[in-house]
Amino acid sequence: MKPPFRLLFAAFACFPLTLLPAPLSLHTRARVPADAKTNEWRVVEKPATWDAARSAVVVCDMWDKHHCPDATERVAEMAPRMNEVLKAARKRGALIIHCPSDTMDFYKDHPGRKLAQAAPKVSTTIPLEGWCSLKPDKEAPLPIDDSDGGCDGCPDCPSYKAWSRQHPALEIVDGDAVTDSAEAFYLMRQRGITNVIVMGVHINMCVLGRPFSIRQMVRQGQNVVLMRDLTDSMYNHRKAPFVSHFRGTGLVVEHIEKYWCPSITSVDLLGGEPFRFKGDQDKEVCFILGENEYRTWETLPAFAAKELAWRGYRLSFVTASPKTDDFDFQNWQAIPRADVLVISTRRRATPKPMMEAIRAHVAAGKAVVGLRTASHAFELRGQPNPADTTWADFDTEVLGADYQDHYGKGPGKDTVIRQLTETAGNPILNNVEATFRSPSHLYRSRKLVNTVTPLLRGQTEDGKSEVEPVAWINTRENRRVFYTSLGAPEDFAEPNFRQLLLNGILWALDEYIAPATPKPVDYAGAWQTLKVPGTWDDNSQGRLAKYDGFAWYRCWAKIPADWPAEAQFTLEQLDDAGEIYLDGQRLGAVGTLPPNFASGLGPEKTFATKVTPGGSHFFAVRVFDNGGRGGFKGRAPELRARGQVLRLDGEWQFRTGDNLAWASAILPGNSAKSN
Repeated sequence: MKPPFRLLFAAFACFPLTLLPAPLSLHTRARVPADAKTNEWRVVEKPATWDAARSAVVVCDMWDKHHCPDATERVAEMAPRMNEVLKAARKRGALIIHCPSDTMDFYKDHPGRKLAQAAPKVSTTIPLEGWCSLKPDKEAPLPIDDSDGGCDGCPDCPSYKAWSRQHPALEIVDGDAVTDSAEAFYLMRQRGITNVIVMGVHINMCVLGRPFSIRQMVRQGQNVVLMRDLTDSMYNHRKAPFVSHFRGTGLVVEHIEKYWCPSITSVDLLGGEPFRFKGDQDKEVCFILGENEYRTWETLPAFAAKELAWRGYRLSFVTASPKTDDFDFQNWQAIPRADVLVISTRRRATPKPMMEAIRAHVAAGKAVVGLRTASHAFELRGQPNPADTTWADFDTEVLGADYQDHYGKGPGKDTVIRQLTETAGNPILNNVEATFRSPSHLYRSRKLVNTVTPLLRGQTEDGKSEVEPVAWINTRENRRVFYTSLGAPEDFAEPNFRQLLLNGILWALDEYIAPATPKPVDYAGAWQTLKVPGTWDDNSQGRLAKYDGFAWYRCWAKIPADWPAEAQFTLEQLDDAGEIYLDGQRLGAVGTLPPNFASGLGPEKTFATKVTPGGSHFFAVRVFDNGGRGGFKGRAPELRARGQVLRLDGEWQFRTGDNLAWASAILPGNSAKSN
């Protein structure tokens, strides 16, 4: 006889139900080549479901302190959100592996440390590495230059081990592991873990290279994702590609999505919005386009897409058709949120709310960039100009000059443009040639207000026009306004104009502008001049920043007539080793040159020598740099005699390479400054 249903129910009720961990539902983002024939990439977003029991979260180098103050602050800002993610992942059954490198002494008695140490070693087809460097066969170079260490707010802060433990805001609980080595992979193998979420710092260094992080895990066949909103970079915006620190981080995220693994955000575990640093505020560039002659409705969007979009700026466009009587601008609602207005309109009225928004933007002290017809952007010709839909004096009140028409076109009417000597150092002119040409006919811009600083001037090729200002800035009422009368379609094909416009927009946004690129100098093929003291890396304006090896310095020195014949040659902090020659004869050495290299970098060294009072002597210093900066890191070499000092600072001849004949070569009048 079958038992009643209620008895069956009662029987099953005696056994507790075990709930399986909820799976991890992820929204991954990767990048794949858009076309094999181009260097374009497209974003691919896909859902993914992971078994939490076969998943681990790796927390990379979230230290309590960093030698870079900015990095320390950003870790502290990010840590609370990260801790909530760890709680959520832990609750679902994922293993949490804390990896604060170089702090294992702090955790030597911690249960999590012992857990990691207990994992048995495993053999791998691809050898495990202690540090996974960039893999040229798999990835392009990193998109940011971190060669200076990457401290954004304090690039000169000395590097040292500031950390002693993981940030205390990140809880380590029973069942978590603590390691900074391949033990992380051993743990994963031991537990059958094949899925890895990586978070932490710094994305361009440790997040990629540590033995428990992305490159290693991907190479070992793990299924890896980066949590892109819980990471940070060591990137200084003063280095290439000269974008904000946060955009630099974003570029490395994109690099990882292209070459290593997809990314996710903390939203997948916590909901809400992705984490964002308080300082990470995207700026918006709003283009107002409404003219019928210069096709800026085509050239400016193309320019913005190529020059601004990848830098992380939001772009918006307020447009009217090329018809001269089209005053029906679309999308003017974007104006109030804009950080800068880029204006290329010609004699247009606007809807009343749009003009209100433009006037409010200017009144708030926000930035304006004007191109060509912006000098008569909102002034109707031969018609009334009501203030609620036009702005007849926009040229004088905002741009800072009175537009008085233009010169004609024709033979000899191309514009020759030159920098002004007195403002040639303005960063807006960085990487803009001192002289260039434009087929645009020249505008008459007069009566510049006293808050205007001219940058470029132009004259017709035949020399028959007045010299007119072609580009300037206006800082009236502390507002940043940049204007150029250039902007014809042909100008957008001119690299100097494109650089000028980009720099002008960046300046208006109060952003860093890339420094002028030093012109190439052949230090290997001919003698050049180089300042002493200092390293050749610094005194060559970075041209020799990556040069290591042999180099020679040499100069003439005039000996005072009242000196004795006995003297001492001194130098200090020569990086790394070198030999000193006087009139072709070796005086001595600092350290040992290759093949038995030994660094001589250190305090002052003195070499006895004989000199000719009233005569001139030829000094040469043969230097070998084994890495980093090379040259004179201390003060300049000196000659000393009976309490008198002749400092050999100033311009020396310099050449990379090595040839002992250079010790006695005759210099054509080069001499160091004697103080």
